[in-house]
Amino acid sequence: MQRFRRLRKNEVIRGMMQETRLHPKDFIYPIFVAEGENLENPVAGVFQYSLDRLDGILKKVRESGVSGILLFGIPVHKDEVGSQAYAPDGITQRAVRKIKKDYPELYCIVD
Repeated sequence: MQRFRRLRKNEVIRGMMQETRLHPKDFIYPIFVAEGENLENPVAGVFQYSLDRLDGILKKVRESGVSGILLFGIPVHKDEVGSQAYAPDGITQRAVRKIKKDYPELYCIVD
């Protein structure tokens, strides 16, 4: 039997060989935002939130230590060119403006 003590020789090598550790800041939380008011609809294990209900989940995300969110917008009207993706008043754009204003410490990624 051979013991690989060389991998425990000093702190630098031990740090390189130790197990991976994940922290809340390493994660991104997905949030689905939909048109409407007072919405918190469960869909397949996740929720769709309206703009007026985003604060509840965003506070939890911030308190958990997660550093970013992945935002999925669900517009009322969809078309073949995806015009809501670049509409200034689209649901995703309004959600991003709200998040950047009220939760500037969260990194916001949009789909």
